[in-house]
Amino acid sequence: CNVFFLENFLDLLYNMYIKIKLKQMKKKIFYQFFAVAMVSVLLMFAVGMVAVNLNGKNVVRERLVAETELASALLTNSDEFEQFDRYSNSDDFRVTIMSLDGNVLYESDTNETLVNHADRQEVQSALAGAPKAVERYSDTFGQTMTYYAIKTTLDDGSQVVLRLAIKNSQVASYLNVALPLLLVLVVVAIVVCLVIANAFANKISKKFVEVGDSLKS
Repeated sequence: CNVFFLENFLDLLYNMYIKIKLKQMKKKIFYQFFAVAMVSVLLMFAVGMVAVNLNGKNVVRERLVAETELASALLTNSDEFEQFDRYSNSDDFRVTIMSLDGNVLYESDTNETLVNHADRQEVQSALAGAPKAVERYSDTFGQTMTYYAIKTTLDDGSQVVLRLAIKNSQVASYLNVALPLLLVLVVVAIVVCLVIANAFANKISKKFVEVGDSLKS
């Protein structure tokens, strides 16, 4: 009788030990699976943010190029420089008109005397006949801006460099639109990861129980 009682007691202790170990193993599997899934989700979120940022920059640059070409078509003589006063203190574009040697003839956003712009990369590109958008910090306005300049000929045959600039804060508007959607996707992904991690941990622990039962039998 004592031997039977001892065997039952040891078997009970063994089963309790196995249950504790299985519970610990289940937690470990759950956390490890969830951690890997979360890293993947966060990486995808980061990639999504980078993609939205790059797309926003491309859209802003395309808009800048189109607006510069339109402004160039409207500019026919030096008496029309003031037509760009509508851009003054605008959150959209800043307009600068320069002579070919880089001297500023007109600036929409400031009345200050500006230094010669001949060394600016976008101006040099325009003079070389290969305009390109250039991103640079503006000391005048204290923020990063994207510049695009083209050389244009006025009705009197003289040539000037027309440059438009747009604040890079415009890119943030695209991020502000995409961010809520990305955050919702992250929350959904986290919930899915929790469900899958729990199901995976349960499945693995069940397999161990089945193996243990088969060994006992």
